[in-house]
Amino acid sequence: MKWLDKLERKMGRFAIQRPVRYLIFAKALVFIIGLIFPNIYEFLYLTPEKVIFEHQFWRLISFVFIPSYIDFTGVVWLLISFYFYWFISTMLENSWGTFRLNLYLLIGYLTAVGGSFLFGVPATDQYVLDCLFLAYAVLYPNMQVLLFFIIPIKMKWLAIVDVAMIAFDVISYAIHGTW
Repeated sequence: MKWLDKLERKMGRFAIQRPVRYLIFAKALVFIIGLIFPNIYEFLYLTPEKVIFEHQFWRLISFVFIPSYIDFTGVVWLLISFYFYWFISTMLENSWGTFRLNLYLLIGYLTAVGGSFLFGVPATDQYVLDCLFLAYAVLYPNMQVLLFFIIPIKMKWLAIVDVAMIAFDVISYAIHGTW
């Protein structure tokens, strides 16, 4: 990790303090705008064809701000997910430091964009947030959360379920040829 320490010394001053906080605020703003103008989401998704052929370059950034739940019925789950990712990112930033969390999120973002262009499919930030969750589960496997605010469950078990769901998605996409 010598190279990472060198990179942090040179570029660390550009790191954004609490970056997920800004992401959550932007997602909340897009959610509110989406309630007023429901068709806005089709202008925000990262669709490689629209970026390349129609020069809609804002899609390279805007897809990150699309909330997981885009209708009013999901507002409770949206607030819970906002709180959960705020908590996770704060703990990761306290463990890793601001620069390393920024670098981790940047690598996740670039991987999502690269995968979108490589496979020609629209991108969301769901896998970036999943990677954030999995990093937290690796660092704090015995931390307990209350599933549905009632059932205590350790992070390692939630991470195993999450990895299994991701693997199922990948396998089903490969079988059906719907990358």
